[in-house]
This record gives sequence, C-alpha cells and structure tokens, in this order.
Amino acid sequence: MPPRVVVIGGSLGGLNAALHLYRTGADVEVFERNGHEPRDDGAGVLLPPSTERLLAECGAFPVGVARTVRHFDAQGGLLREDPRAHRFASWAALHRALLTALGRDRVRRNHAVVGLEQDGRSAAALFRGGRIERADLVVCADGTGSTSRRLLLPRSFPRYAGYVAWRGRVHESSLPPSAARALAGAVSFLRLPDSHVRVSPAPGHLLDFVWYRDLPDGRALTATLTDRTGTQRSLTVPADMVPDASVRRMREAAAEMMPPFFAELVSRAPEPYVEQVVDVTVPRMVVGRICLIGDAAFTSRPPATAGAAKAVEDGWSLAAAVGRTGTDVPDALAEWEPARLERGRRLVAGACALGRSAGLWESTAKWPFTV
Repeated sequence: MPPRVVVIGGSLGGLNAALHLYRTGADVEVFERNGHEPRDDGAGVLLPPSTERLLAECGAFPVGVARTVRHFDAQGGLLREDPRAHRFASWAALHRALLTALGRDRVRRNHAVVGLEQDGRSAAALFRGGRIERADLVVCADGTGSTSRRLLLPRSFPRYAGYVAWRGRVHESSLPPSAARALAGAVSFLRLPDSHVRVSPAPGHLLDFVWYRDLPDGRALTATLTDRTGTQRSLTVPADMVPDASVRRMREAAAEMMPPFFAELVSRAPEPYVEQVVDVTVPRMVVGRICLIGDAAFTSRPPATAGAAKAVEDGWSLAAAVGRTGTDVPDALAEWEPARLERGRRLVAGACALGRSAGLWESTAKWPFTV
C-alpha cells in the first residue's frame, strides 16, 4: 500500500510538499489552521532557477519580470545598475496555483495542531477539537511560528533579528510618472542608515515593496506589533489589523528619510502591513516519523530571499526520497535529512553574516545588496 502522509500547514511549503508526495503515489492530506484561503496582501515571491520544478508542477500563472537591478543612495542617486533578469510571483497567485494542482479536496481547513505522537509503526497529529490523524509520515510545514517545532524541539524558537519589515503593494498607474519610470521593470534597492528598501515588480503592473527598519528597542517593537484591538501579535500584524496611527507614522518616516519616488510608493500603498524579522534554526529536521520543512525548520532573515526556494527544495527532495524507498519512511527520512540540514544552516548563517540585532545595517551591512 502507498504511504499515508499528513501535512501540517497549507501555505506554499506544505502544498508544494503535498503535491510532490501525492505525485509519487502517496495518500496525502493537508491540515491548515486557517478557515479560509489567504488574501492577496501584497507579498511577492522571488522565483530563482531552483523553483523551476515548482512552476512545472503548477502550470501557468502570472509572473512579474525585472530586467535589471538598480541600487540607489539616500538622495535617490543611482549607485549602480546591473542587467540581471529576475522573475517574481504574487504569493497569493502561487498559492492558488498549488492548491488547484493538488486539489482543494485534499486540504482540511480549521485544523490547528495541538499535539504530535508516534510509535515505531506510525505517527499521529492531534488537532484542536479532538480530531486525531494517524499516518506513516507527518510533514510539519506550519511556518516560522510553527506549533509543530515547539512540540518537537521546544528549545528551537524564533529569535528577533533586530529589525522589522513593512510591506505593501502599489499599482504603477497610481504613482507619479517620474516615480513609475524610476522603479518599474527593475529590482530596486535603496540604501538608508539602519534600514533599506527593496522594490520588485509583480504581475499586473504592480510594485511590491519591503522596508526593513532597525528596531532594537523592545518597547518600540511591542508597540509596532500591537494591532488595532490592542493585542500584541507574535510575528505579523496583517494589513487589516495595523492601527491607522502606525501606518501614518511609517509614511511620515518614509517622507522624511527617502527620496521622493520611493516615498511616493510607500505613501500610496493602500494596505501596508508589518512583520518581525527573525532567525530560526533547528538541530534536526527529523524526529522518528515526523519531519520539519521550510520555515518551520529554518527561517532566514532578509536579504537572503531564498526561503521559498528552500521550502520548494525541501518538499520535492522529501518526495523523491519517499518515492525511492516506498513505505520504508524511516529510511527515506534518514536519506533526506543530512543535505537539508546543511542547506538550512548555510542559508541562515549567510543571512546572519550581514549583521545581527541593533545597528545591523549601519555597522556590518555589505552594500549594495544583491538578490
């Protein structure tokens, strides 16, 4: 009989792993804690060559293309321009493509994992409400704030990197022509003291931005991660929950710190949101018949821009190992884990080499940044 696989987490990493495992013949179900499909919040995903396998599995979906990389100084002067092509997808569009390829009937929503158990023959995921799902393999792809990781490896938790990221999306037509000309069709980096901005194209003549701001003060971080109801979020304040006062302060800071064409972009984003930037590492990715993949195992701070690619690699390489060993899941995991551990460690270490915590960009940043 084909192995039964339970995947915890229905984001990109979980859906990708589920799709590859399903296509090896495994009986796969995905359990996602959220009750609805994610909204398009302006997040973009870099599509490096290692994601070609993912694109082939998903079929066609909209992609934004940048033909050049531009680096600007704080006054808006062009430091350097490199002809280098990059492709970007809307996170939500990529998610929909994966969901369609796998089949929505294989995804169970409103299932938050609360426990993990196993014996020598199988593993089980316990969900809020009492449901228990037993399988030959449990794949934990529940992201940076992974409950699964906390259950398996309680000493491996997200560590604040010392800065936050504001993100948003703007249509080119809503910008002044001069700003659109400066930013459209390119990956643009802006160098600032203690922070930097990256702008990248998205499908449909949209521009995504991410603004990394040094924030070493704990009280300031707490205030930034407090939503409009007064609740402090652990990692991200979603767009519909960011207080108006926080958005106003962010836009005022942009107007003060950035050259006009970058400030215009930030000020015109209709629904910006903010997230804490963290590092996550684990000493192991396999515990018996349970494994961690993607950001649940390793989360790298920017500007590595490789998290999605690593999650894709984790998923298809896991499926390849399971496909080779059939129902011998322990052998498959033993074969799979060493290279993935090494890949995750190198990714996080490389990102951390740019500096840690307070004074990150000012003291140790290597400019200009590359993608």
